[in-house]
Amino acid sequence: MMNLKIKLFLPVLFPLFLAGQTGIWGVTQLPQPASYLQAATSGDKAFFLGFNNGYLYIYDEPTNYWSTITLPNTKMQPSIGALGSKIYISGDSAVIAGMFVISSPSRTIYVYDYVNDSWSVEYLSTTRRQVKICSLGSKIYFTGGYIDGGGPMGGSSQIGQSTVDIYDSSSDNWSVIHMPNGRLGHTAYAQDDKVFIGGGVDANVFGNATFMPTDIYSPATNTWTTYTPSMVSNFIALSGIDTTVFMFYGKNLMNNTSHANYEQYDLSAEQWSAHLFATTGDRKSAIAGSDRVFTGGGDQYLDVYYAPSHSFYTDSLALKRDYICFASVNKKVLFAGGTLSNGNPTDHVDIFVDTTATIGIKKKQEAIQLNIFPNPADNLVIIDLGSKTPSAQLQLTDISGKEVQTVSIANTGRFDLNTSTLANGIYLLKVQTGQHSVQQKIVIVH
Repeated sequence: MMNLKIKLFLPVLFPLFLAGQTGIWGVTQLPQPASYLQAATSGDKAFFLGFNNGYLYIYDEPTNYWSTITLPNTKMQPSIGALGSKIYISGDSAVIAGMFVISSPSRTIYVYDYVNDSWSVEYLSTTRRQVKICSLGSKIYFTGGYIDGGGPMGGSSQIGQSTVDIYDSSSDNWSVIHMPNGRLGHTAYAQDDKVFIGGGVDANVFGNATFMPTDIYSPATNTWTTYTPSMVSNFIALSGIDTTVFMFYGKNLMNNTSHANYEQYDLSAEQWSAHLFATTGDRKSAIAGSDRVFTGGGDQYLDVYYAPSHSFYTDSLALKRDYICFASVNKKVLFAGGTLSNGNPTDHVDIFVDTTATIGIKKKQEAIQLNIFPNPADNLVIIDLGSKTPSAQLQLTDISGKEVQTVSIANTGRFDLNTSTLANGIYLLKVQTGQHSVQQKIVIVH
């Protein structure tokens, strides 16, 4: 029997003006203190996976409710990803031995369907630890990780793996490809039509390791390219907005130094460029939300890229802590949990809301809410307007501005758009209701 607990969230909000735009910061709490969280988003929900505690914390953005779901079994060093209405969880199996919890490698993937409130099981092609997950279009990727190996004088080692398991929901098929570089401790991120595998090391034998370059996969051509970053770091945070992907350098644990460096990849020109922040920082996480990209997670401070001005500014969270987990749902960005200076986990969550946007928040009763998922998409896009509307017109144009499709809907707030005949690429969806309109980008990857 599944254990379900509900917690009401009542936000405490206060205004803050950032980069010439109005934003609101709020504070709420996780259902229980947690650090080293992993996060994924789907639809109107953000999912936070507890580290080694067997719980999935769910934040429902429209209602501001938290709920807690118990996993079928505890996962050690878990990873989480979302595809459609399903949440995929990988990680080691946990065995309780007296006062200790012992992990063992596992191929098992727990799949939670939050629409039907049900669990199922899938399996990786090989047994490995610390697999990192990302999704693109109709596919979800389970990348890298490590296996245990023998070390000097009978010690153990961690050997990075190149295996990438891919599940395609449109065909209900699994396949396997291999990265150019096997790795562990890496980051997996997907944007537009590319999958980025950044950071990590090839192996770990008594602290000896070789840092890995960034591998980039193109599903359209089934090819890999490799980029050698300007420097090395244990913590690499990847995120992006519009046609830019950012790769932020965190702390290098080999020499215990933090960096001010970051690099950005232009998806249109397919080129990298190196840059510097004004100060060094321990940037463990990154997330795109609203028209910003946030990076930080190692202390109280955030570097924020503001897309309209193509520039960074510095912001601060309400509570200083380490190992913070980021998630973005609609126009809210959540900074959840973390470890306090005394070493204890916290249930603190900072929430940033962009009040300049009508998407995801109601500035007026008649303002349009627009939520599109999955995005990137394959053969189907679900368009959710938040509430029933008497009439609306949906216009889809390609990147050149050419009209591709126009649809009129009435007395509904939800529409399923067939995209199976569209070519791979970036499209713009415009929704018009009366005098109000809103636009959002859709990426198609078959």
